[in-house]
Amino acid sequence: LSTRGSRESSEAGFRVALSHLSAHPELCALIAMREADHAAGAAVRAALETLRDGLVADLEVFGTAPSADAAMRVDLMMALTWQASIGVREGRYAFEAAVAMLTDQTLAMFPRITAASARR
Repeated sequence: LSTRGSRESSEAGFRVALSHLSAHPELCALIAMREADHAAGAAVRAALETLRDGLVADLEVFGTAPSADAAMRVDLMMALTWQASIGVREGRYAFEAAVAMLTDQTLAMFPRITAASARR
């Protein structure tokens, strides 16, 4: 039940994120500015870092044991989600296939806290 619940929660979250990002190309364009070498790019990087750090801080709330590389894992999932939303908007990826792939990746990269992992 725990796995099913976490999978359902992840799928629901990705449905919301992909729907929103796919419907708002201006938001994707803003996120793309993160590589720009000017003040706007720096502001986007700072906002994304704040979002990433908040997600890392909340991992235990979601039943996931934070690892030493949790920030990198969250960065990767954020990048995958952004890229998938562009593919969905452009019709290169089926929405449900993107949700399933993102969910599979999330469950693999963020294992649930178990009794065994809590003892480590």
